[in-house]
Amino acid sequence: MATDVRQQLEKEGLRLTDEAWHRLAAEDGGALSQLASARRRVLSEDLRKASAATLGEDVSKGTGTSALDFPGNSGPVVQVMGVSNAAAPSYMQTDGSKAFPRLLCLELADGPVRVRAIEHRPCPALGLKTVPGTKVRLTGHIVVRHGFLLLDGKNIQVVGGGVEALALAHRMSRVGVNQQRVTVSADGVLGGPP
Repeated sequence: MATDVRQQLEKEGLRLTDEAWHRLAAEDGGALSQLASARRRVLSEDLRKASAATLGEDVSKGTGTSALDFPGNSGPVVQVMGVSNAAAPSYMQTDGSKAFPRLLCLELADGPVRVRAIEHRPCPALGLKTVPGTKVRLTGHIVVRHGFLLLDGKNIQVVGGGVEALALAHRMSRVGVNQQRVTVSADGVLGGPP
């Protein structure tokens, strides 16, 4: 039964290494024999350590133009490691800011392989609030230029899931964002750093 569940998850793009699968099976007892619980458990895993690389290192080291094709929903599920707006300075990295155009840059993990992606056309499901550890599925035709995946709303789907350690680290790093250092002079005038 667990073999059938694993095969179904692999059809959905959730491909784990044998070591990770055996570890999860040992931790969860018989829970991995049920598809829904196995899917939830796999989506909560850190794919950097558990996923079998499906994209290959040559994608991230590309120097020219190539393409990846994943017909239907058969594409791999990868993990978001970071999202930033390449068009805005670091202190303006907030969703909804109209001061700068939106050009999302994503860092994705496919097992031990890290790949960068650019929002070539709007991807409504993604934003600066997308938390590291979120799982996304790559689908359809994806152009790769100089090691960057060019994404649009048609070739990426948010699957969900999350990794608590990554989410906590992200929340802690965001605490100081958008807070400016302000000083008050002796006469009560607000100002910037001295």
